[in-house]
Amino acid sequence: MSTEQPADTSEIYMAHDMFRREFSLLPGLIRGVKDGDAERAGVIADHFALIHSVLYHHHHGEDTHTWPLLRARAGAGADAVARAMESQHEEMDAVLAEITAWLASWRETADVEQGIALADAAERLRHLLIVHLAAEEERALPLIELHVTAAEFDQGVQEEVADVSPDQIILLTGMVLYEASPHATRKVIGNLPPEFRPVIADGLAAEAFARYCERVHGTPAPAKIGSVR
Repeated sequence: MSTEQPADTSEIYMAHDMFRREFSLLPGLIRGVKDGDAERAGVIADHFALIHSVLYHHHHGEDTHTWPLLRARAGAGADAVARAMESQHEEMDAVLAEITAWLASWRETADVEQGIALADAAERLRHLLIVHLAAEEERALPLIELHVTAAEFDQGVQEEVADVSPDQIILLTGMVLYEASPHATRKVIGNLPPEFRPVIADGLAAEAFARYCERVHGTPAPAKIGSVR
């Protein structure tokens, strides 16, 4: 690796905590929908679609950008790590596809039996995700810090949000920053398009996420990662 500034992976840890929180709370949200309450089922289905989309872009960026860099620079050990991460992505993709297929019907009917099956699938997904995130933090992030430059890492992050709408950027930033450290918050703001940086710094992202949480979780302050792991 060159003498360029190494990647700062604090943003990945922060995104991981967001995934842990939202996907850990998802089974309970599904179970909480009353039989026949299609309006509430639609809210939860839309929430799943949002966090699924963020997870997809995160994993797609790793599969197409990060793992190839590690394979090229860190030798056989990196290849073994990348293959393990890709295999775990595929396991989660299978369950995500299962949930997505069932949601198309459940969001229209809120059928209680379908809801039970969906919640069980969401619980399986939660388990796979928790295992995967821990493995990535233990095995892959140290390699990223050694073999990927800050410029390369930041480019990958910026590409992940390139096609996200302005409203979604504000909401998703609030979602990711909900449990973030001040250092990580500054890093996220620095990676956003310049026109969004003052908006996020002024607290509008936190406000947008609080309003969203009122609708989805029934509170502006859902349980943090320490209580849902």
